[in-house]
Amino acid sequence: MLKFFREYNKYILAVGVGLLMIAFLIQPTLSMFTPDPTGEVIGTLQGEEITLGDQRLAGMQMRLVQDVAPLLLQMAMADGGQPHPLQWLLIQRDAQRMGLSASDAEINRLLTTLRIDDAELAKRAKLSRVPPQAMREALRAWLVTQSYKELVYGLVHVSADERLQLAFAAAQLLQRGHYLGLGMAESAFKGKPRLSQPLLMHLLQDTDSKVKVSLLTVPADRYLLGVPEPTEPRLVELFKQYKGKLPGQSEPYGLGYRVPDRVKIEYLEISLGRVREKVRVEEAEALRYYDTHPEEFTAPQPADDSDQEQADTPRAMLRPYRDAREGIITRLKDQKATELAEKIIKTAQAIMLEDARGLEEKGGYRVAPGEWQPMPIVKVAQTLHEQFDVLPIMHHHSDQWQSVSGLRALPGIAEAWPVGHQRTQFIQYVMSAKEITGADSNHPLLALRLQTKLPSVPMVSGDGARYLFRLTDAQPSRVPVSLEDARDQVTRDAKRLEAYKRLKEDAPTWMARLKEQGIERLASETGLRRVTTQPFPKRLVGFTGQLETPQIEGIGQDEAFVGRVFDLANQVMAAQMQQQASSESPWEPGSLEQVSAEQRVGHVALDRATSLALVRVDAYYPMDRGTFENKAQLPWVSSLISQSLGDRDELNPLSIESLSQRVGFEPVGDSVQETDDGESEPADG
Repeated sequence: MLKFFREYNKYILAVGVGLLMIAFLIQPTLSMFTPDPTGEVIGTLQGEEITLGDQRLAGMQMRLVQDVAPLLLQMAMADGGQPHPLQWLLIQRDAQRMGLSASDAEINRLLTTLRIDDAELAKRAKLSRVPPQAMREALRAWLVTQSYKELVYGLVHVSADERLQLAFAAAQLLQRGHYLGLGMAESAFKGKPRLSQPLLMHLLQDTDSKVKVSLLTVPADRYLLGVPEPTEPRLVELFKQYKGKLPGQSEPYGLGYRVPDRVKIEYLEISLGRVREKVRVEEAEALRYYDTHPEEFTAPQPADDSDQEQADTPRAMLRPYRDAREGIITRLKDQKATELAEKIIKTAQAIMLEDARGLEEKGGYRVAPGEWQPMPIVKVAQTLHEQFDVLPIMHHHSDQWQSVSGLRALPGIAEAWPVGHQRTQFIQYVMSAKEITGADSNHPLLALRLQTKLPSVPMVSGDGARYLFRLTDAQPSRVPVSLEDARDQVTRDAKRLEAYKRLKEDAPTWMARLKEQGIERLASETGLRRVTTQPFPKRLVGFTGQLETPQIEGIGQDEAFVGRVFDLANQVMAAQMQQQASSESPWEPGSLEQVSAEQRVGHVALDRATSLALVRVDAYYPMDRGTFENKAQLPWVSSLISQSLGDRDELNPLSIESLSQRVGFEPVGDSVQETDDGESEPADG
């Protein structure tokens, strides 16, 4: 074979070179017959063709903006999402038609805010393989996008550097868990709404006007006695309608027959008080602490006034040991008790793990045969008692299923968290059990490896108590197979709904009694509990910064109830003003004395509770002018405006569909366009 190549190598070389030349000559000819994809028409804009190349240039501008600062591209859209190149292109074309532009000075201010000088910009441009001017033009397009966004949303103009400062400040607040960061982030990404007088009045009336009421709630159970047994078709109807819903999650009555995630649990509690009784502090220990921590027992003392120079300089004085002794002993006892409680709970965990040492391990979990039973928790407690002379408190709940609501009610441990994981709540940890999550590799608590029959990690609560729990069983949520699995509950619900229907039909009778007898006497005669609330607003700002319906004693969080109460309060207030007009006495804020009790009562049907609320308005505190003028200036007010108005269903004005309608863009073909990274997405957004 080698002899053949040596003999004919000249011919082989000549043929190879010839083939290469032919390929070189043919390539340009073939290119003439291959269509350029960038020239493909993807749509028309007012008669002008828009090509795939135009869209790719828009995608390139987006990439350059991201290369300058990734945050900028997120801020391009109101929701913080990355725009599609077609969105970017249509925004630029429509902005150009509207005469929007950005100056070089604005670009320079933006770069200054980002702390990017000419040298840094040139460096980033080199990495992006474009001239610096291309990056500046991309930033110009971004600035135009911000102005365009403000126009289509009807927002107040916010400069680019102010937007970025808001975004940076919002990020810092959100990292610390402060809800005000949400409003600042919205102002940075979307903008600030125009704060017209009616909008401010609407918001501040909801949050600052308050009403105080007395109420009785009449439960539907009072009408159960005459309700017949429900028919089979009615039971089937209810079961089919709510079998896939968890209890409390359906509207309007909260019916649901889906079995929730649930567990059976038992746990040990090491009370810090019990442990503290067992620890002792020797006098020598207290003296040693006093000698080694003098800074804790010194306090500045004024110098003698006779020496002015010394009087100006306070001198430190060490408290005598006899005065500090009791505090030192208390501190050392607490410290020793904490250390002993931690040692006891870790020993309990070690005992349980040793009991399961013979089990096979697979994927970080122990494989327990069905017949294997762990050491009884009573025996674990006895062992700890013998070793430390401290008897743990035993909590047995292994005979009943606990869902989330049941776990929240468990004494002590419900407020605890895994040691070393203070941000993890007890319920979150319990519901991370392998039998519930299926050992989901993406679960945030997978590393804690919780499973049935084995101990948890040690837990600690705010009062210093230690806990260790064990799940004796766990089941994930499931839909009942048939009506028979939930027949008793479905039957109770059917009868309760019928009783509630009869209660609502009887509402006029209750109102007549309320007006005739008054709320105090009616409560006394019927045995219903009368509740007098504290003054409450229609909506309040919750911990997360969102507007929420307040919790009302005896009612809970019921938006319909609060809205009806404020409607009634406004009617009463109007009657008060009519009476006041003919009276010479000044009106006291909140007072409704000139309106009779009969005019101040009403009723509200509580669907979720299947009850009827009988209400009397006792006081009304409308927002005053001073409150309005003061709060209207607060920075977080603008971010609550849209929430106060409720959810709006109009189309997003920056979506491709909205942009296409506004600018007159008509897609061609299958309406699917490439993004700048080669993927395909629908052109209609």
